[in-house]
Amino acid sequence: MADEAHEIDIVVVGAGSAGCVVAGRLSENSSLKVALVDAGKTDRLRLTKIPAAVLTTLGHPRYDYRFRTEPDPTRNGRVDQIARGRVLGGSSAINGLIFARGAPVDFDRWSGMGNRGWDWLSVLPLFRRLENSDLADNGLRGGLGPQDVALPTYRPR
Repeated sequence: MADEAHEIDIVVVGAGSAGCVVAGRLSENSSLKVALVDAGKTDRLRLTKIPAAVLTTLGHPRYDYRFRTEPDPTRNGRVDQIARGRVLGGSSAINGLIFARGAPVDFDRWSGMGNRGWDWLSVLPLFRRLENSDLADNGLRGGLGPQDVALPTYRPR
C-alpha cells in the first residue's frame, strides 16, 4: 500500500442521528472531505431494529454506556441513568425508535435567555429539513429529509 497522506477537512465524531445528518449535510459540499467516526459496534443481533428490544438494550453494557448523573441533593441524592448508545446509530439506536423534538416553549425560553435563533419558529425549518415524515403536509413536519419519522402502524383493537 502506498504511503499516502489523506487530508480531511472536517471530522464528525459520533454516528448517531445528529452526527450522521451533520456529516451528510457537510458532504453535500463537494469541496469538503468529511470523515465520520464512531466508537460503536455493529448490532449483529439487530435488536436495535425492534422497538420492544429497548427492554434488552437499555442498561445492557454491550449496547449502552450506562452513564449516570451525580447525586442530586434536591431529590434526596437520587442518581439517574442516562442511556447513551454504544452501537452504530448512537443513543437513537437503543431508544425504542422514539423520535421527539422537544417542546416549543422550551426553545422560546432558551431564546428569551439570550440564545438568538433558538426560538421555536427559527428551529422549526431545521427540524422540517431533517425529517421525512408521513405527516409532511401538515406544515409542522418535513418530507424530504434523511430521517424517517412515522406514526406507529400498529393499532391495538
